[in-house]
Amino acid sequence: MTAVPNRTAAPVVVVDEGWVPTHRGRVAVGIKSVGSTNELLAHTFDTADTLGSALHVVHAQPSSQGVRYEREARALRAEVDDWSSAYPAVSVDLSVVTDDAVDTLHRAGEDADVVVVARHHRDLQHLVRLGPVPRAVMATCAAPVEIVPLTGRAPSAPLVLERDGRFLKT
Repeated sequence: MTAVPNRTAAPVVVVDEGWVPTHRGRVAVGIKSVGSTNELLAHTFDTADTLGSALHVVHAQPSSQGVRYEREARALRAEVDDWSSAYPAVSVDLSVVTDDAVDTLHRAGEDADVVVVARHHRDLQHLVRLGPVPRAVMATCAAPVEIVPLTGRAPSAPLVLERDGRFLKT
């Protein structure tokens, strides 16, 4: 089940054989590391916009992280806000929680049309490897799971300064 998502340069959607299509109007994305979110956010905002769906951004980390948790929550909120400015039609819900990532994504997938997770770009540390969280989410999630291979070339959120004659950023 992981051979194609492990090796392909294109996003792959894994669908459970018992899946029944429904339209819940929601895309869920799991963010592992706040420092490398722009590439995944670019993909999921575009997906949600194309589908006319809301976006649920999820970042879960152990409760032992303390100060790091607060810092990452602020940084992620800022990145999501930047992308939201570029995609005003996409309603966004951000959840930064202290919980197990697989459990959190499993719950997010219960009311989503697709759950999106990343496979980190290939380098000397991750030649051809799908991490444990994407593997577990693929195995347990009832919704289709899209594996997006990161390239390491993260785009910046488009800069939106005004909309409908109003300045958004000064």
